[in-house]
Amino acid sequence: MKSLKHKIYSNSGVTILIALVFFLLCAVVGAAVLAASSAAAGRVIGADVNEQAYYTTTSAARLIRDEIKNQKFEYYEEYESRNGVTSKTREGYITEPGGSLANLLKKAAKDSSVSIYNGASSYTDSLTIYPQSPGYQNNLSDVNGMFKMNGDYSIDVALELDGADKDKYAAKLTIPALIHKNKEIIEIDSYQEKKTGVIVVITRMETKLEWSAGTIVKN
Repeated sequence: MKSLKHKIYSNSGVTILIALVFFLLCAVVGAAVLAASSAAAGRVIGADVNEQAYYTTTSAARLIRDEIKNQKFEYYEEYESRNGVTSKTREGYITEPGGSLANLLKKAAKDSSVSIYNGASSYTDSLTIYPQSPGYQNNLSDVNGMFKMNGDYSIDVALELDGADKDKYAAKLTIPALIHKNKEIIEIDSYQEKKTGVIVVITRMETKLEWSAGTIVKN
């Protein structure tokens, strides 16, 4: 017992040396754990940034897809033929596309000189989706898109983030069109005028289609 007390209270320096070695070992182990934790945290933060970027572009794609899905486009033109001379008498929409992208769909399909209905092989336009989640506007980038309607009325939208990594997190939305009628001509009336004997033929040309659910592919 006296020997043990003597060792504990000894001033020989052995106890201090053991304490220093123990402290050094703890410091080394602590530094290793801290370095590993920092590396793991960096990987998690990087993964969160990537996921957020992909979520932003794919969310924009889903928004556009849902706005266009099941939208209908029906248009007609009526013509009158008298003695072989044909003239257009009236035209208009039977069913117009709706939703927030209605004007874009109408311009691409019919309401512009370079629309698909008027003979263009494709119609392109740009659009931008702005993040609307409260509190996140400063953390999420705007999403820029290139809208393209093809000759068969199908739609492609290429989306990318606004910034340096825009190509890295790009996404593409493809929406097919189900065409029921494509400028199908129907004779709706014909008669002969009593006074002139002129044969009058009235025809109607109809285009009818709708857009189905699209597919989203990440870069």
